Amino acid sequence: MKFDTIIIGGGLTGLVSGLWLQQQGKRTCIVSFGQTLLHFFSGSLSGENPDGEVATLLADAGVKTTAGGYRLTPLGELCPVAFTLDGYYHSADSIMKEQSVAIVRLPKYLGLPIEFLVDSLASQGKQVSVIAPEAIATTKADVILVPACKAGNDLKQQFGAKVTLVAAMPPSIPGQNLHAQLVKRYQQLGGTFIQGDKVVKSSVEGRRVAYVETEKLTDERLVADNFILAAGSFQSEGLQSNYDHVWEPVFGVDVDAPADRTQWTDLDFFADQPYQHYGVCRDAQGHALVGGSPISNLYPAGHILGGARTDIENLNEALEVCRKLV
Repeated sequence: MKFDTIIIGGGLTGLVSGLWLQQQGKRTCIVSFGQTLLHFFSGSLSGENPDGEVATLLADAGVKTTAGGYRLTPLGELCPVAFTLDGYYHSADSIMKEQSVAIVRLPKYLGLPIEFLVDSLASQGKQVSVIAPEAIATTKADVILVPACKAGNDLKQQFGAKVTLVAAMPPSIPGQNLHAQLVKRYQQLGGTFIQGDKVVKSSVEGRRVAYVETEKLTDERLVADNFILAAGSFQSEGLQSNYDHVWEPVFGVDVDAPADRTQWTDLDFFADQPYQHYGVCRDAQGHALVGGSPISNLYPAGHILGGARTDIENLNEALEVCRKLV
């Protein structure tokens, strides 16, 4: 199969890249191994500088958002974000203005740590009550919080603006829904989405990727003019490691990680772990480096680049790559 661009990785970065390129009339293919960070989604995109182009792409896929401000974490803290999904708790300020808060306890649902949320909000001087779903209609609280799950969404549909969603602990149903919406729109635009498969082999000829092969399409080579490597980091196997070294498994892209394994982690469990910042290397034009030399049609994007990267940083850089391919 021949495409203009093949995108390896079906997470947020890969999907937004595919959506943008399809809108420009390019023929693209996304190969998605499986679970992505969207399945741990918090109802918001991280970053402090909202990008209008990203919002437009999301809106085109039917994803409504509010730009900027702060979202409420499951532990009751307000964190700055670039975008929050409509229906989730959102504040324009870093301090919650509502004085009375009612938290809905769903029967047998353990995905929201209500006790932590109660203690955190109470420590901020809020009047906090925990109520059953049937008490929503009569409560006088300034804001009513329900977990972002199937039952919580049903209550949101029933009571509308009276009820506000708050992110639950992963796995994320809203994240899975967002992923499904983006995939649906991508396919509507003519994109080829290969779900549950994995790129396992590549052929590089003359410092260019000629084709890739997947685990399941054993008799089919995927050929393209350009390739975007958005396979994520360790969690999604975009990067792999053993006791000796860290590597990128498909193309052998150079990885910025020390050879000394003792430097990979901090013994303090709660410390910022060094390995979380490891990523593949690229040149000033965004080309992947293999053996210190650029591969002219291979572009890493997203979390595979390493570092404490926000969603918006990843997406902005990915769109810059996409602009080079039209």
